[in-house]
Amino acid sequence: MSFAFWFSKKIIKPQYIADSDRLYIEGGEDMPKDSTNALIMMTAQGDTAAFETLYRQMRKPVYFYALHFCGDHALAEDVMQDTFVTVWGKSSSFTPGGDGRSWMLSIAKNKALDALKKQKRLSSLDELGDAGCDDRRLASFENKTVLDDLLRILNAKQSDVVLLRHVVGLSLTEIARELNMKKGTVFWMYNNAIKKLRAEAKRIGLL
Repeated sequence: MSFAFWFSKKIIKPQYIADSDRLYIEGGEDMPKDSTNALIMMTAQGDTAAFETLYRQMRKPVYFYALHFCGDHALAEDVMQDTFVTVWGKSSSFTPGGDGRSWMLSIAKNKALDALKKQKRLSSLDELGDAGCDDRRLASFENKTVLDDLLRILNAKQSDVVLLRHVVGLSLTEIARELNMKKGTVFWMYNNAIKKLRAEAKRIGLL
């Protein structure tokens, strides 16, 4: 992805000191320079190299998360690109002690829902007048929202595996290839994720 078109941004005062491997934040906390949080913080300083690394690391998770809501590959791609535009422009608002991945996925979710609202406004009058169609859309949205809430109990890799399996429709072998992981690891991770999701669904009364 070329970043030549990105608009200029206001550079904030650094909140960290960086060496070759780690970022040392004011107050004593430190983190790897290639972590999502560190990359967002460096992006806030206008570091385009950090932003490109962040894009490579988070492009697929953001895309699959958007696809989970959109159900359309082209729309999910647009949402993904729009998410990174916002991340570049709003990175200075990220709280260093927060969860960078969750922050980015929250942006993606809002972008996806905005895109769906816009798409609905552009629907034909016939579609808008089809009560059955509206009911199906509502049910679909509710199901996606429930799954989104459940996915929050999983770690990043587990969430990616579940989304790739149930939203994108990949087999475990394909997921292993996509994530560059061993099939046995993916199989174990998937089964553990499903057990967690079932337990949480029972706890909140969905099963």
